Amino acid sequence: MSVFEDIELEWDGEQYVIPASRVMRLVQTIEDIVTISELQECIQRMKAGKVSAAYGAMLRFAGAKVTDEEVYSRIFESSEDMNRILVNSGLILYNIICPPSAFAKKKTAKKKVAKKKPSRKKAKKKAS
Repeated sequence: MSVFEDIELEWDGEQYVIPASRVMRLVQTIEDIVTISELQECIQRMKAGKVSAAYGAMLRFAGAKVTDEEVYSRIFESSEDMNRILVNSGLILYNIICPPSAFAKKKTAKKKVAKKKPSRKKAKKKAS
């Protein structure tokens, strides 16, 4: 059983699926181009060439016949804001690199912290 889930991609109207059992290898392929720490630090300042290369690697891993240049070109052809496309692409790559359980643990930890906070009234009564 994999800690990852299947990844579904679409490129040029073609659907691709990367099975959960191959996602770890995809993570390694993406991290050869852009690391998780780079994605965390500069998600708002993504370099179009680096994002294109990582996204292209992901598409080729899934079986698409696409070059980094085609991905790069598509970013600029879109009617959407280029910065938004880059940020969204960076977030997609980040979400692929992080296993789903990492997000579940963060949500659980936030809930536990919120439950442990005593109210001011209770804290004052204990101090008295």
